[in-house]
Amino acid sequence: MPIVDHFQLADMDGYPATGSITKFELLNHRLPVPITALSAHGLPEFSDKAHLAGMSEDITKPINREELLQTILRLTTPDLLPRAGLS
Repeated sequence: MPIVDHFQLADMDGYPATGSITKFELLNHRLPVPITALSAHGLPEFSDKAHLAGMSEDITKPINREELLQTILRLTTPDLLPRAGLS
């Protein structure tokens, strides 16, 4: 099941949340869960930062239904998984 995580929230935004998820996966010998960053920013630096934090994909608001569905399909189809070690 993929996770869609907003990247800039007041309490715990997507960056530390992704770090916590990744740490849990490593400590518990779990396969990585695909994480999609959600942001209002379409700038390349936000996309780069999301990917460096361990997020698999990023999409911008307003959410395009077709883009969201394609992203979920890509993240849940084993041959298309972007994170290393999942295919």
